[in-house]
Amino acid sequence: MHCTTTPYLNYQNILPSIEELIKTIWSKYGENISMDILIVGGSALALKYNLRGTCDIDAEIRTSNIILSECVKETAERIGVYPDFVNSDFMKSYSYSRYLWNYVVPVSQYRNVRVFVVNDVAQLVMKLVSGRNKDMDDIDFLANCCIRQGVKWSNVEQVHRVLYGDSYGTGMKRTAVQTARRIFRRARML
Repeated sequence: MHCTTTPYLNYQNILPSIEELIKTIWSKYGENISMDILIVGGSALALKYNLRGTCDIDAEIRTSNIILSECVKETAERIGVYPDFVNSDFMKSYSYSRYLWNYVVPVSQYRNVRVFVVNDVAQLVMKLVSGRNKDMDDIDFLANCCIRQGVKWSNVEQVHRVLYGDSYGTGMKRTAVQTARRIFRRARML
């Protein structure tokens, strides 16, 4: 268990925290700044499903040339969360793909700023590629969400190919895939 005196980000405070960041950016660069924010990982699950809390918001932010890190740090100080509460560290991981933007679900809009989360199938594929022990509960949850949406395992394979551009299975963690396939097999969605 992670112990901290800094409040966790969760369903109730993720979007208000993003709003505060937007206000900081607007105060520095003007309200005409356009941005697209794609939230992934635990923060996307918290935002979409109120699943759990998280320490940070993994996000890819597409915008004009601004110094985002200063705005994040200033906002974090004002609202009392980690200094890098919004970060793009996940973009350095194996689970990142520039094609994630093909699989977005709109969440909110503030003037010229649009906020998205990655859809469940792409999120599942990212978790299968990451395959960390801490991802296993999310894999179970996402596999069941996908099944309820009528997604078959072949759809998961197809999204993997689009995201990572190689043959199916490359980069995926064996234990993670076995877990997900077992869930799809039980639901007769293989």
